[in-house]
Amino acid sequence: MKLILNIFKSRKTQPSERKEVFIIGKNALTIDKSESIIEIKDNEIIDLTIKTSEKEFEKLLESESFEFSWALYSPIFYARGLDLKRKNQLRINDENKYDHEVALYFMEHHDVKVNIGLKNGCVLIAGFADVFGKEYPLEIFLRY
Repeated sequence: MKLILNIFKSRKTQPSERKEVFIIGKNALTIDKSESIIEIKDNEIIDLTIKTSEKEFEKLLESESFEFSWALYSPIFYARGLDLKRKNQLRINDENKYDHEVALYFMEHHDVKVNIGLKNGCVLIAGFADVFGKEYPLEIFLRY
């Protein structure tokens, strides 16, 4: 798996122009900021708990073709106690995933292999989530 080292430089649009997204696989979910926790100080993520909209997720569940129709509730991404150091980025992979509290909660806790970055009041998470043995692309972008 090759992740983009500088996840902000790879984007053609400026962070201020981007739409907030939570994408898992081919599914764009709506972020519920009122239920999410975004606690960031300088280059440290104290608590980043990104919840997706239950109401929007329930609408998706009505479709028999929805890939995650087995789920009882929408996914949550979380990262806690992360020091992103001077570069404001951190790569979570197989070698260090147990050193950090980072995962996707989707009926149970699932490992992720992602780059996490902070820049200009924005969080970008890009990589992959292993959901019940299947690897899905994962992208989250939000402003704080």
